[in-house]
Amino acid sequence: MSQLSKKSDLPKSKLSSRDAYLFKLSSRAAKKEECRRRSQQKAKAYWKQCIISSSRKNDRHGQKSAGRSRKKAKKRKKKKKDVLGRLALERKEGTEIALEEQQEMVLDGLERKEDLQI
Repeated sequence: MSQLSKKSDLPKSKLSSRDAYLFKLSSRAAKKEECRRRSQQKAKAYWKQCIISSSRKNDRHGQKSAGRSRKKAKKRKKKKKDVLGRLALERKEGTEIALEEQQEMVLDGLERKEDLQI
């Protein structure tokens, strides 16, 4: 092939008829190969696009893959647990604060009683 490409650099008149014929065949084969490769790439791209669009369509209509839905469910559960935990903590803190305030009021009331008795 490298010989043919070197010979193609020469003017056409200097090529023998056999060499010209071989060169023509090789260039034709190369063109066909290039065309075939391009069409394969186009087909591959087309099917890839079809697969992507169908998966997007399925996602829109709620037909998600099991792996993704499991992950999302796990995430939701964790989030819910965090929120409930936070609420419980706030409730606990609220009751502690309320108890402290109640104790302070009781102590204040006792101090006033003692002040009144004296």
